[in-house]
Amino acid sequence: VGDTAPRGSGNSFGSASERGNADHHASSIVYRARHIMRYTFLNLGWYESWSAVCIRKFLRGKLFAGVAMLSLLLALFLGEAFTVAQVSSNMAGDIILTIVFAVFAFEFLGLTLTDASYLF
Repeated sequence: VGDTAPRGSGNSFGSASERGNADHHASSIVYRARHIMRYTFLNLGWYESWSAVCIRKFLRGKLFAGVAMLSLLLALFLGEAFTVAQVSSNMAGDIILTIVFAVFAFEFLGLTLTDASYLF
């Protein structure tokens, strides 16, 4: 048939190396785990549940955005500020940075579990 592209001519299916790369990506364990998790949550209706919507709205809201921004600033500059201020103990900085880590972990886990497009 005259309207099909010959092999290796850059047709819409991509080259053999691109198809091989896509096949390798589709067979990876991480890809399969993400795919299974996403479609399980979709089939269960979790993403549209009241709990998931409330958590997602909170994490995307202004209050949490302010907390996350403050956490980011603390994570970036707290160590240097304590060094410049010659704070003798690391205890206060460690506690503050542990709280900052908890905020980031909560955001990551919350969005991973409630937003279908977050990791995918």
